[in-house]
Order: sequence, then C-alpha cells, then structure tokens
Amino acid sequence: MRLPAITLLPLAALPLMRAAPAAVQGEAAQESPLGELIARASAGALPTAAEIAEALLELGPDGARRWFRALDLRRPDRELQFPEEASDVLAPEALAGLRAATAGVPALILAGQEGRDLDQHLVCARVALAILAELGDADQMELVRALGAPHPQADLYSYRPVGVAFRGALSEVLRRDALGFPEATGFYARCHPWMQTFLLRGLGDTRDRHALQALPHLLGAVRELDYMVLTEIGKIAQDVSTPLDEYSLILIREYLSSNDPQERQQAAASLGRLDDYESVSALIDLLKDPHAGVRYSAYWSLQRITTMTINSESRRWRIWFDGETSWWTSEGPALLSTIYGAEELSVVVGAINTCGSKRLFRRQLTPELVPLLGHSEPAVVRMTCSALLSLRATEAVPDLIDVLEQADPQVRERAWTALRGLTGLEDLPPEPGAWRAATSRGSPSAK
Repeated sequence: MRLPAITLLPLAALPLMRAAPAAVQGEAAQESPLGELIARASAGALPTAAEIAEALLELGPDGARRWFRALDLRRPDRELQFPEEASDVLAPEALAGLRAATAGVPALILAGQEGRDLDQHLVCARVALAILAELGDADQMELVRALGAPHPQADLYSYRPVGVAFRGALSEVLRRDALGFPEATGFYARCHPWMQTFLLRGLGDTRDRHALQALPHLLGAVRELDYMVLTEIGKIAQDVSTPLDEYSLILIREYLSSNDPQERQQAAASLGRLDDYESVSALIDLLKDPHAGVRYSAYWSLQRITTMTINSESRRWRIWFDGETSWWTSEGPALLSTIYGAEELSVVVGAINTCGSKRLFRRQLTPELVPLLGHSEPAVVRMTCSALLSLRATEAVPDLIDVLEQADPQVRERAWTALRGLTGLEDLPPEPGAWRAATSRGSPSAK
C-alpha cells in the first residue's frame, strides 16, 4: 500500500517534547492544550491535524490516551451524571471533525520522522501508534508497519516501548477490521527483525479466527521464530475453534518431528487445542520422546482430543488406537448405513448413540450426523445433539443454533445444552439471535 503524500513542512516545525510541566501542576495543567483544542472546536474553529499533533507530542507518549479520554467525556450520547455537564458536550459534527482530524495525525507524524534523533523518534512513533490503535483501519496497515520500524540508532532496550505500541496498534486495527490480516501477515518476513516478534504477538492478541487461519502459513518464513508461531497458534486455539483446513494442519504436524524439542512440544500442544484427530498416532509416538516436556504435551493433547484417561504408557495408547482404527474399517460403514437405512426408530437412535461414543474419526462422523438435525423425528434430533456434543463437534455450532428455532421444546433444550457444552457460553439464553451474535467471529473452543 502506498502511503499518502503529505507535506513535510508543518511537522518539521512541530515542537517535540517541550519541557514537561512540574509535577506539582498535576494532570490538569497537562490537559490544558487539549482543552483549548476542544474549546476551539466547540466554537466552530476546528483545529488542524498539525495542531492536534503539536498538542499530543507536547504531552508525550500518553498524549493520545489523554486526548481520546477527553473526547469520550464530551460525547453527545454520554450519560450525564450532573446537569452542569451538559455545557461540556460537543455537537456531533464537532466531535466527528476532531476525530477525523486526529485520524490524519499518524501519517503527518511519519512524514516528519526523517532526521529526528532517537528520543524524538520514539515519542512520535508511540503517539502515532496510539492513535492508530484507536482509529486505524485495514487501509493503514502499512502505516502501522512504517511507524513501528526502529530508528537506525535504536537498541533493543530503547526500542521496546515502540514495539509494544506497534503490537497494540496492530492487534486493535485487526480486531476492528479483519481485512487487514493479509497485509499484516504479508510483511512478516520482510519487516525489521525486531518487529517480527511484536507482530506475531499482535496477531495472537486478536484471538481471531483469521489469525488462526493465517499463522500456520508463516511457519518456515523466519525459521528461528517458528516456535513463537506455534505458540501463538496454541493461544488462539484456546478461544477459537474454527476448524483449520487440512493443509494448515499438515504444516503444524510437520513440527512433531522437528529436531528442536521446544518445537515438538509446542506443536503437540497446539494440535491438541485444535482437536486434530489425524495427529493422534504421531502423538502416541511422542509418548516415548526423550524430552519430558514433549512427552507431557503429547499426553495432554491425547487426553484432550480423545477424552480418554489411559495412563501415559505408549503401548496402551497404541492398543486402543489400533482397536478404534479396526472398528472404523470393519464396522463404521455399516453403522452409518444403519442410521440412514433402518426403519425402526430405536435402531437409528442407538446407532447415533454409538457414533457419539467414539473418540476418533470425529471429522468423518460429524458430517454424517449434522444432516440428522433436520430429521422429522424429535428423538433422532435429540440424540444427534447429544452425539455432536460428545464428539465435541464445534463445527456443528451454526446448525445447532438453527435447531433452537424448532417447535419441540425438548429438542430446543437438547440443542441449547449441546451449544453451551461446545462453546463454554453458559450464560446465553436459548435465543438463536443471541447465539449467532456471540459466535459471529468463529465458534469458541469446546471447554
């Protein structure tokens, strides 16, 4: 994305970090430049972006925080605690004008960064990134990156505050506008090495399904940071269970055989949080890994994926796994045929119940069971809801929400029970609209 062309002269003349007011003057003295700008806007004389930038830079790194707090206190839709506060309320057009002018400050600051010394650079970058965290959108991802780039003279210690501000701006923009994810992940490999760790953590901070889907494709781009990529995948997978495509899972599974034990350990943990049934055999092999951390993560993931409580001995897990695999090959197809071919209701319900008792092959069984949520027999729908809960089929959440609209109260109750169990959202009422709103960013992980 090409940054907007902005004249450099106004910013070059801006005062940078004038002497701070004495401590005894308190916060009120530091707020005065902001108060003057708001008073001017209230009187119809809207400040320019350069004037707002001057005031914010004078206050230092927390200038943006003070500014947005001051604007929030003057919102016309704010509940007033005292009648006299009405005189402080800004007209909607004045407030919108101030926010629009503020949105132009980060690009203006970036345009004047060249030639500044390290201290000035750090202050300007933090102020601009704080504004983007509040107002930025996907079209400004390149601006976020440029402002986060360290000064040529910066060392890791002095740069860290800017890195933290970059991480915060990145995550807030992406939470607000998911269209920024492709660009944010696109500059991962080519941005400054110091920025890469903050970028990864910013992606993880979003706890968003788009980040979960993007992170596996960053593996290998910066080899020494692959452990961190795997870590962030695991963190997001704790909150978002949107199923990953098979290729993304394959990219993660490859690290189960990494030469680095930390990577093996984190890959095992992440695949457990992703409920990756296809990795069960490889995880069983890791129960014999020479590193205790790897063995622990593999065992934890096996228990989570299968809900089995077998001890950590590899041989016992292998016997169980081979038995399940043999069942699927010899009896699974006949069981599915029974579900759709049997005429006796009790036989159909029993077959569904058997499917729900299986701890492997969730990906194969779930697509077979979901259509039964529209069955004409309430008993079939109820058992299907229970089986999907037992299988921890979080991908069935949208279909279970639809079941909340069915006429039978017992069917609705069973669907509601399954939804709460799959998502952990215990407090939501059995209302389809509430559930659709709560899961619009991807179904939360099964708890």
